[in-house]
Amino acid sequence: MPKPIPQPVAPFVNPDVEEERNVHEVYEAIAPHFSQTRFKPWPLISAFLSSLPKNALGLDTGGGNGKYLPVAHSNGLEMIETDRSSGLLKCARGMGWGSSPDSTPVNGTDSQKQDTGSDGEDKEGGQKKENLAECVRGDLCGDIWRQGTFDFAISIAAIHHLSTNERRRHAVKTIMKPLKLNKKGPYSRFMIYVWAYEQGEASKRKMGSAAGSSLPLDSASNSEPTEAVEGAKERVQDVLVPWVLAPKKGETSKKVKKPRVRAGREGKQGNKGALAGQEVATSQPPSESTTSPSETTDKPSQTSTIPETPTSPTPAPEPQVFHRYYHLFVQGELQTLVESAAREEGYEIVPSVPYLTTEGMEAAQVGLEGLAIDGDAGEKEERKEGKKWMKVRGVGWEMDNWWLEGEVGVW
Repeated sequence: MPKPIPQPVAPFVNPDVEEERNVHEVYEAIAPHFSQTRFKPWPLISAFLSSLPKNALGLDTGGGNGKYLPVAHSNGLEMIETDRSSGLLKCARGMGWGSSPDSTPVNGTDSQKQDTGSDGEDKEGGQKKENLAECVRGDLCGDIWRQGTFDFAISIAAIHHLSTNERRRHAVKTIMKPLKLNKKGPYSRFMIYVWAYEQGEASKRKMGSAAGSSLPLDSASNSEPTEAVEGAKERVQDVLVPWVLAPKKGETSKKVKKPRVRAGREGKQGNKGALAGQEVATSQPPSESTTSPSETTDKPSQTSTIPETPTSPTPAPEPQVFHRYYHLFVQGELQTLVESAAREEGYEIVPSVPYLTTEGMEAAQVGLEGLAIDGDAGEKEERKEGKKWMKVRGVGWEMDNWWLEGEVGVW
């Protein structure tokens, strides 16, 4: 079958219902297959986790199959994951202490069955029970954590599945709310990663700017509709991205037992009835008879049968195609979203660093060096005792995605 391509989608009339159908139900259906293809940590997130203080406690919201849990553990961090998909959480549970950062997460099916190791202790997903990762089933927009609980938080390739700007802004708030607010460093930090509208030349995603002409990057940088420039196609930021789920190896359609075929007039009627409503393979067309016309004339009630022959399996079923909703972020939109959410939560916005991108949106390997705040965050600003603040430490484009690192504290 031809490879399906992303399709534009109109704004959802009922976001809750549509996200359930086009995000949550899809990930439950594809969880094992998805996990097998998403096991390599992205370098920028690994660099962020390695820059955090030892023994820091963090949250991975919308963490999927848990591929960043071993990265956190290898850097001496504690991290809890939340995700809406119970299938992906089942995979993530096996990514506890002792897992390799580049190991393939368990697939959530056979490898998740409980077994007993040589030491006699119960294991699950290849891990001892005491080494299972801390995973909680929860929604991106769910306020389930106490304020001041975590030292850091990450949300990687998750909030772009929310279909309205309001819901995405609320998800950012739920990332900030449980972070500790310290008066002195180290301050609590967070990182958000989303798919970009601006796709590089080498991108395999046939969407966003890679789907055709797009608006220039210096145009309006929010998710609201904008006027298209002359000669350019309308900018499409909301798409349904296909996921092809191939049948399991050796899986075939159900075998259909070949019925007996009667000859003569009665035989034709009986055969027609047997064929109704089902697909049957026969050694000769149903219209043919095994007796001659003269025989049916002389002996109208006489019938004959064709011996049954072994059935053969039908061809393998076609791959299933699921569609996942994505909102593609344009330049400036992620920072605008984060700062808007912070203001609504009562944060003072500390002046931020400029965008870290490369000309022409080439695949930039943007590092986090030199982005740390020297001394107290408010030393160059008028201090407002007890006022909480938020600073964007860095923001950039990397490998067809937008990322943002933020920091929060209190004066």
